[in-house]
Amino acid sequence: MKNKLFLVLALWIFHSFGFGQNQKFEIGIEGGPSMSFIDSQTLRFDPFNPIIGFSTGVVFRYFPLNHLSIQVNPSFERKGDWEKNTRISYDYLILTCLPGFYLGKTPVFFFNAGPFLGYLLNNHITHGYTDGTDRNDFYKRVDIGLTIDLGTKFSIYNSFILSINLRNNLGLKQIVKDDISEERNWTEKTNSSILLVGLAYRFGTKKSKDY
Repeated sequence: MKNKLFLVLALWIFHSFGFGQNQKFEIGIEGGPSMSFIDSQTLRFDPFNPIIGFSTGVVFRYFPLNHLSIQVNPSFERKGDWEKNTRISYDYLILTCLPGFYLGKTPVFFFNAGPFLGYLLNNHITHGYTDGTDRNDFYKRVDIGLTIDLGTKFSIYNSFILSINLRNNLGLKQIVKDDISEERNWTEKTNSSILLVGLAYRFGTKKSKDY
């Protein structure tokens, strides 16, 4: 019975995303550098400073209407900060779900906003030129926040789409474990701004360049 329900759900998703219909569906890759910093309150006198990180992932976009989209974006993102000669890296798997609004013809301008869910793969601290250590026991695995996108995209060859956008991932959840936070008066939230360049392929039967 469960297998039948899973098959029905899979067929419904396949049908909804417009394969074989007069709809548009895009799949692609994107990546780019980021400026990442940690919004922190601690007992230390030295403040955190932003670092250059990066993000890379895949993109799925569905257009139920010409000017509206739903985008799902699983990605890997390196966040972090540094203090004096100490560098701290946070490696996250990020999943965003972004409703979007599109305006104009080629080039098209867009605005996306929605929640993101992050899962901490590893936290690594490096002192100077030493190899450093992992300190995953200090941090919660799950991060939750808000993603905002502003950008433009245009056709470059047949059904291929090039996109350039600026994204901000604003963490809304305390990422330090509760017992450590209470003991050391230590709180942290993530924040990163990313310049993304993407290449996608558009499926569907519509030939109009108007989104």
